[in-house]
Amino acid sequence: MSETLEEYRRKLQTEVDAFALEGQPHLRAGQLHAFHFGRFLGRMENAQESFWLRVRWLLLGAAVGVALAAGCLQIFLAARLLPFTR
Repeated sequence: MSETLEEYRRKLQTEVDAFALEGQPHLRAGQLHAFHFGRFLGRMENAQESFWLRVRWLLLGAAVGVALAAGCLQIFLAARLLPFTR
């Protein structure tokens, strides 16, 4: 009887091992999905940060461009009016 119990234990252990090996790819796939989802969220967060950084630099560049254009326009108009005022 102890042999049959030992055989049953071995059979049960091999079934458990087979079941564990069968479940590992699914576990790995789930871990991979979670990893890729985390990377996706990180990229999305970085993309939002870089988007707003680009918007800020674009607005700053536009403000500097408008200020330079206004200054150049004032210089140009003052230079054109100078000969007429003399």
